[in-house]
Amino acid sequence: MASIVLEHYTWLEYVGMNALTNDKIEVLAGESIITIPDRSSKAVKIMQDKTPSFQELDIDARILDMTSGLSDDKLNTKGWYNDAIEDVFHEFFNGAESNK
Repeated sequence: MASIVLEHYTWLEYVGMNALTNDKIEVLAGESIITIPDRSSKAVKIMQDKTPSFQELDIDARILDMTSGLSDDKLNTKGWYNDAIEDVFHEFFNGAESNK
């Protein structure tokens, strides 16, 4: 697990769907965070299931769901299944380059 503190945000990389344990989230007590699970309904559900743990620690946690409502099978067909946010950025910027 690692983090980068920016001016208004903290980027927390939790490496894997089950790696963000309750012990590890204690450092976020009292913070407002946005979790960005990988593109998979399973990853989103794991973060949704953490909501009670976040609430117990007074963490205002919101989830950015990158699945666009697609099932894991449809995400897999599109080649997006389990993509992390850096994959989305890479896809966006490479797409922008190829459109020049």
